[in-house]
Amino acid sequence: MNLHQPIALRALGALALLRIRYVVVVLGIVTVLGCAVALWYVATPPSAFPVGMMVEVKEGQPLSVVAESLHQEYVIRSPFLFTASLRLLGKDNDIDSGIYIFDTPASLITVGVRLVNGEFGFAPERITLTEGMTVRDMSAVLKRAIPDFDTEQFIEKGTVYEGYLFPDTYFFMPDVTPDVVIERMRTTFDERIEPLRGEIEESRFTLEEIVTFASILEKEGAVI
Repeated sequence: MNLHQPIALRALGALALLRIRYVVVVLGIVTVLGCAVALWYVATPPSAFPVGMMVEVKEGQPLSVVAESLHQEYVIRSPFLFTASLRLLGKDNDIDSGIYIFDTPASLITVGVRLVNGEFGFAPERITLTEGMTVRDMSAVLKRAIPDFDTEQFIEKGTVYEGYLFPDTYFFMPDVTPDVVIERMRTTFDERIEPLRGEIEESRFTLEEIVTFASILEKEGAVI
């Protein structure tokens, strides 16, 4: 029997254990460094963060496309971490489309929370449209309140509903489209008319005739 064999085996075992410990330590260091880098990417906004600029999240875009777009606009550092964070929270399908403005640089998590909650960063504009206004008059008021508003499209589409766009005080976001404004005003008209449906049906006039008559009175009143 070789007396040196147990000693050699013990030495080999000790060497193997030492190597295992070395690998564990290295993996631990790599893991810690990886977590530190990930945390840095999550917590630190890009140096070229677009403070005060409009950042658009288009409707219908998948999360991966939104993340890449935010990365290209220097809003986030890592599309992968942004996507992973929202998916981990189960919010990957809850992003609100629209235009966002950031007053200060924001972390990746803050950006995600704002997009999920629809915190656009600015208050809606208060716009009052009064009785007697034509669609063209309304477009001028909307343009003064919202400089980027497409008045030509509003006039083109709104003229079809002349008399059916209810004058009232509305709150619209700076990125509102003519379609949204028209739909809101048409909905308000229907809501205000609904309680009067019975009286209209009992009268000898149609809704269209009443609207036309009211428009004529408003125009004459404006002239007087």
